[in-house]
Amino acid sequence: MIGVRPFLIAYNINLNTTDVAVANQIAYQVRGSGHWTVRNGKKVPFQGKFPSVRAIGWYITEYGKAQVSMNLTDFAQTSMYEVMEACKEAASANHVRVTGSELIGLVPLAALLETGKLYAGTDGLSEEELVDIAIQQLGLNDVKPFDPQKHILEYALSNQKLK
Repeated sequence: MIGVRPFLIAYNINLNTTDVAVANQIAYQVRGSGHWTVRNGKKVPFQGKFPSVRAIGWYITEYGKAQVSMNLTDFAQTSMYEVMEACKEAASANHVRVTGSELIGLVPLAALLETGKLYAGTDGLSEEELVDIAIQQLGLNDVKPFDPQKHILEYALSNQKLK
């Protein structure tokens, strides 16, 4: 037997704070498992927003920023656009802002095309234009340069040479 799951996207959203507690509060809101909280002296579950998101807050010394570090386990169910916008909203409620994001490893082209379309709000743009819009709107160049040829799965595979 072979098990198959959707492509996992390792995606981190950067905040203009060093406070890990704030990053964790945002992670609790966007991840599917949510978290436990105390209300009226009782421990009760708080449901997270996106069932296909696993998230935690942490501090990255190299960047001098806290991040919401996520695994998007099904980008067709929860898009990068939705997660970014939810993090922006949660960050604002916590009196911080999102400065950008980073992808760890590869991302399917479809995920960036969908994100580009959602941010553009229109059809009829080229693949290159949609990818550029996604890169800019997600702030993928915030902490290091984002090279589509190296980070978009289909582009990276097409650039590989057989030996």
